[in-house]
Amino acid sequence: MHRDDQFNIKSLRGEPALHASMIRILDVKDNDNNRANFAFELWKCEKEARDANEKNLELYKILGLCLTDFWGICFQDDFRKDHERSFWVERIVPLFKYLGANDQIVFSWCEDHVKSNQENQRDPGAWLNSKNNTFSDGIGRTNVQQEKIFMESSSGFHVEDFGHSVGDTYKIVESMTSSLSIMMLHKQDCKFSSVLNLAVYGIQCIKNRLTLMKTTLDPHSDRFQIVELRSASIPTTWAQRAGMIKVFEILVCLHVLGRMN
Repeated sequence: MHRDDQFNIKSLRGEPALHASMIRILDVKDNDNNRANFAFELWKCEKEARDANEKNLELYKILGLCLTDFWGICFQDDFRKDHERSFWVERIVPLFKYLGANDQIVFSWCEDHVKSNQENQRDPGAWLNSKNNTFSDGIGRTNVQQEKIFMESSSGFHVEDFGHSVGDTYKIVESMTSSLSIMMLHKQDCKFSSVLNLAVYGIQCIKNRLTLMKTTLDPHSDRFQIVELRSASIPTTWAQRAGMIKVFEILVCLHVLGRMN
């Protein structure tokens, strides 16, 4: 199901006017005039949406900021490809920084402490927590300090360290399930249907591939359910700009689900 949703760009297509605008903005001929006027045309589109009082204007702003950032960096001749954090900070952090500013998610970056892993012990106050401290490359927290999004940069742009990638995937899964367990502890007086609506998300970047995961409680068992929702390759050059549509699908999907959960 999720593969079909990704292939069909379901989340972005759920906003038809926005989807059409982004396609129009990105599908321009490659010439000096269009390169120079790209940001102007982009924000003219956003103003037209505001003047028309279109719904979900915040998405126009989020995607507009992401595209402006992309436009500002995509013409450089080269960038650091052998360093894990360089690609992460330059290309990935801005996407979620703008999303978080709109969705009231406070992000912290580059080795922040995952508190839910420590809190998720069998008997708080009595059971001695012997877990090692866990740190994440990015954590998104709600206004009540729930750890909602966990992020890992698992390689540089060029070369993947498979062991590192697998270890980071395990760390994301452990962090997501720990955070969801803490949320469930605070919902013990709620209906089961309400608990099923709780969700925690994971983002992993391996080389230039970005993947969005979701963890919920399986309604048919007492186990957690972890699924891959979306993935996209991150464009790095002007010639690859059409690839931003799939990146936007990740952001819009996360935005919509965040409003639901």
